[in-house]
Amino acid sequence: MTIRITKERISVTNRLIKEQNPMTNRITKERISVTNRLIKEQNSMTNRITKERISVTNRLIKEQNSMINRITKERSSMTNRLMKEQNQMTIRITKERISVTNRLIKEQNPMTNRITKERSSMTNRLMKEQNQMTI
Repeated sequence: MTIRITKERISVTNRLIKEQNPMTNRITKERISVTNRLIKEQNSMTNRITKERISVTNRLIKEQNSMINRITKERSSMTNRLMKEQNQMTIRITKERISVTNRLIKEQNPMTNRITKERSSMTNRLMKEQNQMTI
């Protein structure tokens, strides 16, 4: 009787194992399918997020480059303006120096002429005196 019960138990167990195998296989396949679907969805999301990040990064790089170009142009313009102002100032100062120099030369010329005339007059007088002494 124990053998018969044991055989029945074994038989029932085997039948249950056989029944369970297809179910386990079906559940495993479903799990694999769901897992693959989730992986695909996650990859798709990751790709979308990566594309968005790349797009935002590119937009920021363009904006930064634009700003750098604008600042560079402004600096160049300012430098050019300052150079022009400096050149004009240098020209103005040079003209003033030339004018002052010319004025001083004009003022000095009459003085030099007067001194030269006085020297010449004195020399002439001395020459006359010497001539008279010699005679």
